[in-house]
Amino acid sequence: MARKRQTNSSVTVEKYSARYWNNQLSQAEARHEKFNEYARESIKVYKAQHDLSDTQRRLNVWWYCVNTLLPAYYSSTPKAQVRLRKRTGGLTPEAGAVILERNVQFALDEYFDFDAVGYNAALQFLLTGRAVLWARYEAEFETETTEVALLRMPDGALMDQSGVPFDTEQEGIELVEDPTGLVIAKITIERKDTRRLYSKRYSITTF
Repeated sequence: MARKRQTNSSVTVEKYSARYWNNQLSQAEARHEKFNEYARESIKVYKAQHDLSDTQRRLNVWWYCVNTLLPAYYSSTPKAQVRLRKRTGGLTPEAGAVILERNVQFALDEYFDFDAVGYNAALQFLLTGRAVLWARYEAEFETETTEVALLRMPDGALMDQSGVPFDTEQEGIELVEDPTGLVIAKITIERKDTRRLYSKRYSITTF
């Protein structure tokens, strides 16, 4: 199915192509040019970087106004709330909502400095009239290698110690065979590194 083409200044541009998105970005920058100019000026005045060489006595009224309003926009860490979209659903969805809510609240209390983000967002909103909060999850993984002893059967199939056929088509498997016919399967997997997650506030005890 052919994509629709957009005509701009007598030039036909394929929709969703690289040139199309480049044009969209250029048009957006042109539309928001005045806003960006006023926003930069507001921040400069707030930081006392505005040129006031025509006066000897200076009082940054904009700084006082913004910081007076700031506590009304953000004054404390919010509490996590997870609610069902529909009130019906039974015990399982309700339990899932409670678990998710407690996990989010625990992350806010222990691992994530939401106050810094919320304060800066409120400050940006007062200075420019716009503020957006982005949530980004970056998991950390570590590589772990385990070895499994396999036995090669007369028909060439590989069996583990339980007599179950071993699938050699899996990803991350390296087979090493010794002269006795024993095959060692080295399996490399990635798992979440929980030690880094808890090392900041908790110590790990091994037995």
